[in-house]
Amino acid sequence: MTPHPILITPARPVKRKLRILNFSGMRYDRHEKRFSTFKTYMSEKIGFVGVGRMGSNMARRLKESGYAISAVYDTNGAMAQAVALELGSIAAEQLEQVTRLSDVIITVVTDDAA
Repeated sequence: MTPHPILITPARPVKRKLRILNFSGMRYDRHEKRFSTFKTYMSEKIGFVGVGRMGSNMARRLKESGYAISAVYDTNGAMAQAVALELGSIAAEQLEQVTRLSDVIITVVTDDAA
């Protein structure tokens, strides 16, 4: 005869919140059974060099994810002004401004001349 295992159950049910996070800025809270936006605001200030088609979309995505975009630079000054206005950052006229204002710098350029 094999002994039966002893099952211990708590007197009250334990409520646990399980949060599943993903990179889209949404979370699923299993306890509340719904999706909701989840934004964390990061302390790193990010600067962008090259805000063309790819760089501007990367900067927008990081801004939506809670990162602070401190400065943007592009050889096309009008494009840099437009993206900076949209992101609430500074359109740097020189690369030194981007390095001074940022903790992390992301470069999205086509070649060394850019």
